[in-house]
Amino acid sequence: MSAPAKPARIGATPVGVSGVKAVPKPKPKPKPKPTQTPKPKPAQQPMRPRAQAPAVKRKTSPPKAERVDSVSRQCLGLGVHRSAARLCTAVQQRFGLTSIGGYRAGAGEHGTGQALDLMVSSRSQGDAVAAFIKANVASYNVEYLIWYQRFWEPGGTWDPMDDRGSTTQNHKDHVHVTIQ
Repeated sequence: MSAPAKPARIGATPVGVSGVKAVPKPKPKPKPKPTQTPKPKPAQQPMRPRAQAPAVKRKTSPPKAERVDSVSRQCLGLGVHRSAARLCTAVQQRFGLTSIGGYRAGAGEHGTGQALDLMVSSRSQGDAVAAFIKANVASYNVEYLIWYQRFWEPGGTWDPMDDRGSTTQNHKDHVHVTIQ
């Protein structure tokens, strides 16, 4: 018997059975990443031009806060009951108030969202705000007011209050209103 044949060599590199050099298996090509197709935008309706009203001279008033369902965004953000937010909006728009306090944790009716502190710039402005609220008690479910060191509830008269020590504590710089 003869010895098995040795594979043929080309140079120093061994060659396979049919004389072909072994080649490593190629790496698979990466799969393409799925592309997100942009969502189609809803068709926009063309804006209709508004009819122009005749020019009328009006008294200038402070700019109105943006409203959402008859309540301004500022008043909605105070953490108060809906009727308190409605009153806040009415006073804000009628008198141009920009500093209004609402919810404060652990502070009586402020902690339940039933109270507002309407900061005023003068006694006459505070008198006007208090008069407006008194005239609209039923519309906003007002329980009572405190203004200028006095207390008032529907059906009653202004009652003096003890001195609490400061302008703010005596409610001389703001009208406090509590809603039922």
